Amino acid sequence: MKTQSRLKLLGLALGLISLLGASIGEGDMCAVESAVVHHMQPAGVTTNRPIIREIAVEEGYAVALWVDGYAGGTATLKKKNGTWVVLSSGGGWNSATGLMEEGVPKKDAERLAKDVGMNQ
Repeated sequence: MKTQSRLKLLGLALGLISLLGASIGEGDMCAVESAVVHHMQPAGVTTNRPIIREIAVEEGYAVALWVDGYAGGTATLKKKNGTWVVLSSGGGWNSATGLMEEGVPKKDAERLAKDVGMNQ
């Protein structure tokens, strides 16, 4: 009986941890999207809001793929003091090597590139 109670308690604890992890990840996704949109739009401009197609987050770095009309590109972000900051936002590269050139450590760049379907 004690074993079953412990297993139930362990299951509840693991479930709670997974929910907390999901909400933290989702919060980062929203913060990354917001940072990219604000970076691309001058203050007060509300037309042509870019569409964020995909986001990947890895160890304090993020990549967001965006589209704005016929244009599109990739934004690279870094979390600084709890806030997502855009390092670059444009086109012309789509690989882990390009992310490393933006200052993303190799292991994180490779994971981010894989997560959004970039070339390694």
